[in-house]
Amino acid sequence: MNKLAKVAFWLFIIVIGLPVLGFFVFFVLSTFTDIEAPSQSVASNVGDVWAAKPDSTSPPPDLAAALSFFSEATSVQKQAVKDRWKGKIVEWRLPVWNVSKSGKEYTVQTDGKAGIGIFCRVTTNSEDARMRLEAIMSGQFVTCKGQVTGYTLGNVEVTGLLMP
Repeated sequence: MNKLAKVAFWLFIIVIGLPVLGFFVFFVLSTFTDIEAPSQSVASNVGDVWAAKPDSTSPPPDLAAALSFFSEATSVQKQAVKDRWKGKIVEWRLPVWNVSKSGKEYTVQTDGKAGIGIFCRVTTNSEDARMRLEAIMSGQFVTCKGQVTGYTLGNVEVTGLLMP
């Protein structure tokens, strides 16, 4: 009987528990992820981003507060702030936390301790730009100029370029 109980228990965990756990993980992650296509296609051309006048040259306090885990704002208020900034051109100087690479695209993640964290997505075709991106050190300050394309886990997704 004891062996039958163990088999029934593990069968229950596999058949019921794992799908419920998977749904729970998906649900939690989906509430923190909000990536969409940019509302304007400014970020598709590096020259356009370079020439564009930024809507913000430092992280706005209202957006930092809306993305904070401890924000007192309601979900509706947070969404309104995020919607207001989506598609805008920003030029923010922040400290680097990590640099990762996928194909020709680099993601420079900044340290959220600076008030706001970003994922600055940069695509490069030149060897010089690749070498500069790969030489960036954690803690070094970089300026990311680009278009806000969404939000992931309390960070702002920016597609654009790193400025010297």
